[in-house]
Amino acid sequence: MDNSIFIDDDDRWYLLVKNGKENNWIVELGEDGQPAGAIYDLTWINPGPAYPYSWAEGPVMWKYKGYYYYCFAHDLSGGQYIFRSNTLTDYKYAWTDMGNFFSYVFNPYIILFREPNHCSPAILLDDSTSWVVYHAYSKGNFEWYGLGRQGMLSQVRYNAEGKPEAIHRTIK
Repeated sequence: MDNSIFIDDDDRWYLLVKNGKENNWIVELGEDGQPAGAIYDLTWINPGPAYPYSWAEGPVMWKYKGYYYYCFAHDLSGGQYIFRSNTLTDYKYAWTDMGNFFSYVFNPYIILFREPNHCSPAILLDDSTSWVVYHAYSKGNFEWYGLGRQGMLSQVRYNAEGKPEAIHRTIK
């Protein structure tokens, strides 16, 4: 469910594994695409039975200015969270919970496309801007199976503390 690939700047490939509410793993892949090497257990992110991030689904990861950013959706209804570490590890205290990834330009309760989530990794372009692609459901459509879902594009900006933020531009 919602696995993704992360390629580190040393050309090592990792599978971000997501299966079930509490199961978040990072598995190093070999040249044949099969698990080989490190396995990072991130089940501490969303422990049961409380599951603070609902499903903590759709994990993606990127690296920016020496930091690893691990980003995931709350669930299909919206919400996207970001964790950061200066090393690739499963040690809980090496990761900082940076809170919400998306912010809003207008009132988030009067919008055309509500609650963005399930974003791509942030992609750094040659002009030094970073961008994410994500989806958001249309206002009034609360069905999980994608009716009214729209592909969106937002710029990512990093604050002085290195917290990334994507602006979800809403329409009044």
